[in-house]
Amino acid sequence: MWGSGGAAYIRPTHRREALERRRRGTGDEEGRATVTTAIDDHKKEIRDIVCKVLEIDPDELSDDDSFKDEHEMDSMGAIEILAALEQNYNITIDQSELVRMVNLSGVYDVVVEAAGWEREPAG
Repeated sequence: MWGSGGAAYIRPTHRREALERRRRGTGDEEGRATVTTAIDDHKKEIRDIVCKVLEIDPDELSDDDSFKDEHEMDSMGAIEILAALEQNYNITIDQSELVRMVNLSGVYDVVVEAAGWEREPAG
């Protein structure tokens, strides 16, 4: 189901490259832009994965929409999302995290923690 037709894999080196730029002190703005671009890319990919499982257009899903209440997702759909994210990002997500994965914001937070990605810069 999530073979070659799934979302593209984003290299984990984005984070390392941005951190290295900061360490060298070169282009702090450039480093932030790289991190922000990687974060935006991850968010779009995660949205696409969730929408594929929910069988909806990405424009129909806001960050805070309840998958269950607004998009009629059942427990099997939640497990499909979890499995697709694990496969796409080569991570492991404990099934106990499903209680947090009720909307796109929750899914993103769980994936960021499981993948060890840098969070969106404040301000």
